[in-house]
Amino acid sequence: MSRIPLLRTDPENEIEESDVVELNQIETLPLTAEELSQATSGDPLVKNLVQGIKYGKLVEGKDRFGIERNEFSLQKGCLLRGIRVYVPARLRKRVLDELHSTHYGTTRTKSLARGYCWWSGIDRDIEEMVSNCADCQIVRTEPAKMSLHCWETPTEPFQRVHVDFAGPFMDTYFFILVDAYSKWPEIKVCKSITAESTVNMCRDIFSTFGIPSVLVSDHGVQFTSETFQLFLRMNGIVHKMEHRTTQHRTDKQSATFKQNENS
Repeated sequence: MSRIPLLRTDPENEIEESDVVELNQIETLPLTAEELSQATSGDPLVKNLVQGIKYGKLVEGKDRFGIERNEFSLQKGCLLRGIRVYVPARLRKRVLDELHSTHYGTTRTKSLARGYCWWSGIDRDIEEMVSNCADCQIVRTEPAKMSLHCWETPTEPFQRVHVDFAGPFMDTYFFILVDAYSKWPEIKVCKSITAESTVNMCRDIFSTFGIPSVLVSDHGVQFTSETFQLFLRMNGIVHKMEHRTTQHRTDKQSATFKQNENS
């Protein structure tokens, strides 16, 4: 109440401080205000939103991207969300190229974009741009490699054997046993993959080649069942299981069999 209003020489041309910030944001983009204004006026996605801001009309949620109406404003015909400039579809490639001119990664590029511009789906567009950039893919950080588990080299045949099931292929399964020393495979065609049938197939193979010292399998229920475990104990066979990261091998083999069947 005690302050005396300052004299305004030209009230019509006076620009508020918030307007200056918004105009500066527009000027930081590789576009002119005129280009943005023209493209925005012809953008059907924001037509209703722009009209609502201009004339104080109610704007439905679908026309404002589900964002609160008071987050948007207009400057020289350019639409802004906060201090971020809305970029119409036909100008976005130029903005994306500028953002990615230094070939920052996805996270850094998104962070840079959030300070200047906005449109619905901008994060997705940045991710796609970086993933399709040959230079970025060359220098990107490779995922950490998992250390491989190396089995001890056997010194004689049937010292250690590896077993697994493949299929189904034409309603048939295949029990596969491989000798770790000679790499000799034994394959049994079967209709059932129960613990009992697995024991019978192992017994048949062992009667020909001898009883192994170690048997390696995945965590399949037929191998972890009490029936199969009892069979191993009675024959003095040590049971070792592969790491869970290799458990899906049978599923991949099954998919391969199905693909071959379809072809």
